[in-house]
Amino acid sequence: MKSFLKLIRSKEAGQSLVETALTLPIFILILCGVLDFGWLFTNQLMLNNSSREAARTGVVNFEENNAAYQTLVINKAKEMIYFGDTSDPNVFNVTVTVNAEETDVTVQVDNTVPVLTPIVGAFFTNNQAELTSSTTMRIG
Repeated sequence: MKSFLKLIRSKEAGQSLVETALTLPIFILILCGVLDFGWLFTNQLMLNNSSREAARTGVVNFEENNAAYQTLVINKAKEMIYFGDTSDPNVFNVTVTVNAEETDVTVQVDNTVPVLTPIVGAFFTNNQAELTSSTTMRIG
């Protein structure tokens, strides 16, 4: 009788090892997805805040659409970015547009963000996600 119980217990130990081997890759995939989603979501929120604050600065300080005005708005957008290199135009780009009637300011902020995990990075080009945020505000 004791040998029969030992036989059953030894089979159960092998079963738990197989269950772990089957569920561990799924768990790791879910964990990587949650981490990367949080990272990309944080960066998208940062871009939204950056474009909004830059557009607000552009509306409040609008006198004339010239190089000094463009630089002021671009610097405000860069000031709001906490992660990444804002000096590289291939990674971080700010476009300021004033319409012909000078009634609206549009600020578009583009950022290339590296994906944290290679598992999710396989779904993006060069393990990098391109994020964009645009804000339009009325002058005056």
